[in-house]
Amino acid sequence: MPTPQEVKNKYTERFAENHARKIIGQDLQEMVQDMVDMSVEYSNNNQAADKNYVHDQGTPATEWNIEHKLGKKPSVVVYDSAGTEVIGDIKYIDDDNVRISFSAAFSGKATLN
Repeated sequence: MPTPQEVKNKYTERFAENHARKIIGQDLQEMVQDMVDMSVEYSNNNQAADKNYVHDQGTPATEWNIEHKLGKKPSVVVYDSAGTEVIGDIKYIDDDNVRISFSAAFSGKATLN
């Protein structure tokens, strides 16, 4: 599996080749498709590398207790039901649980990554 730098280097080489040879038509389409395929493969292979979890808080509350089962202390971003980002006091209970406290009760979503 290529590293991000290897993918970048391959793109750079292919574009330099295109510029030097003035590749057009079918050859250009094939080159671009190769680069897209390489990006998709890299993305698919690395999706499991970083887990995430979306918590849906349907009932308004001033304290959200979230069991995410990510096995880490993830970054947390909270949005109210209107989609506005909200800042809360985040306390990591352990690597699979977090408690977020707010000054007012509301419902929304928390994205943990």
